[in-house]
Amino acid sequence: MAYFGGGKLTMGSQIVQFDPTPFINVVLDGVEKRLEAAGELFVERAKANFVHMSPPPSAPWQYPHIDPREETQMVDHIRWIVFDRGGDVVLQAGIVDESLPGRLLIYTHMLETGTSIMDPRPWLTITLDETWWELEGIMTGMGSL
Repeated sequence: MAYFGGGKLTMGSQIVQFDPTPFINVVLDGVEKRLEAAGELFVERAKANFVHMSPPPSAPWQYPHIDPREETQMVDHIRWIVFDRGGDVVLQAGIVDESLPGRLLIYTHMLETGTSIMDPRPWLTITLDETWWELEGIMTGMGSL
């Protein structure tokens, strides 16, 4: 009888019993650390994409442009947070309303989705698209932390 991934494999009877508990425990033990690494990567890339100065204002479907006259820039407030939402561990990245985990500040939400008078500037979606494979590697354990 041989052990296979926490389960038993009996060759003679062609029966395989697999207990995924050891595998699940290893994955769950590293989830928060992986979410933190994913958050750091995402925020680093989102900040790096804010390189265009205003004027001119950004065009639809571009990153928002930075206004050099503003004392505090939106880019300085891009952060990530990991929190528990009723049994689910959640990574949120963007400009988070720190008084309400799970919510983005309204202005950045309007930039992402657009409004009735402004086309979207989906900076979160673009960053996610650019980092997807690296984030997948971090979360699956196939990439570096």
